[in-house]
Amino acid sequence: SMSKANASLVAGDVAIVMPGTYATSINPANSGTSVTSRISYVGSLANPALTIVPSIQLSKSYVSVKGIQSNAGAVIASPGKFDSISYCRMASVGFWGAKHSMISRSTITGEVRFLANAGLPCYTSQNLDPNCSVNSEYDTLRSNRIDVGFINPGDRSFEFKAWTQHCLIDSNRVTGTFADGSLPDGGVAMVSYNSYFQTFKDNRWEFEALNNHHNYPNTQWDAFYLRDSLHTTVFLRDTILAGINTPDPYSIRCTMSASGSFPSSVRDISLLDCVFRVKGDIYWQNGFKGWTIDGCVLQSKGGIPLNEMSDWTDSKLRHSTLWATGQPFRIEGSSNGTRFKGTTNEISSNIFYSTNAGALGNYGGVAMFKESTTGFISNNNLF
Repeated sequence: SMSKANASLVAGDVAIVMPGTYATSINPANSGTSVTSRISYVGSLANPALTIVPSIQLSKSYVSVKGIQSNAGAVIASPGKFDSISYCRMASVGFWGAKHSMISRSTITGEVRFLANAGLPCYTSQNLDPNCSVNSEYDTLRSNRIDVGFINPGDRSFEFKAWTQHCLIDSNRVTGTFADGSLPDGGVAMVSYNSYFQTFKDNRWEFEALNNHHNYPNTQWDAFYLRDSLHTTVFLRDTILAGINTPDPYSIRCTMSASGSFPSSVRDISLLDCVFRVKGDIYWQNGFKGWTIDGCVLQSKGGIPLNEMSDWTDSKLRHSTLWATGQPFRIEGSSNGTRFKGTTNEISSNIFYSTNAGALGNYGGVAMFKESTTGFISNNNLF
């Protein structure tokens, strides 16, 4: 039985899980001892649906699960380390204070969450939960097909919280659908805050909506929502498609710097060789601090592909194309009118393209680069 396997497997053992539906979840009582002396549960890598368990719950170390369908999803939790799940089908996945663990080459039909021990987010507004003691670190989510399903008002479907650090999100295909625009709250597809040193590379994110959001412009859906102490994070060759087939051009946006509970704390983010195609804004609400955008395509059919609503501080926009049906670039600046701060600002070797600049009234096709400080560079741009 699965209960016997959970209780008796020790380092180096492999349990071949025969086809069938099991009443007991995978939840080993022991740990393996090294990469070469793991505990393994193996179903059918070619067809995981042949072997079904209620859930996969790993809180020991050096445990691998392959070729299993988990109807209630999977969690790798503290104090688990060096665990892996691959070639599985799962309703959701979570890293709850896991270390050096991986979920790869699987099909996930539900939420993805990187949290602290016991699934805690650690912060409610600015209030720290004292029960948070172990964060997720050095975990990998690689080459998975992820459909987060319907994203309803208030949902946070793909999230990073609780001091998650040094994780790699690599070569995943992520889809989701915003489901209900009739309520005042908006849902969020991917949110990251209180997390650091993450790397996102070669992922493809696609989000659409079933209908228009009735509360625009006060409420919109967010494909990306970055906020609250997020810093030192890289997006490399990621592709984001948001609202390409959604009727309303403004309902889905990307908020790349939100004020949140710790305003002005998002910093040192790099977008390298990425493609953003949206119908709404790509929107920096609360500061552009230490950003590098290099080699990217930012495109909006209906919004502004770089809409910076606060100050631009020690940041660089280089070798990129900004394409819009209206204004492709706007820096609003702070209340005192100062738009550029610091000494290492650069806007160079970019293409700013508008299909309809003359119809934009006072805003014009491109925001002017003015009121800059010493050290500002603006060279070789094409308008």
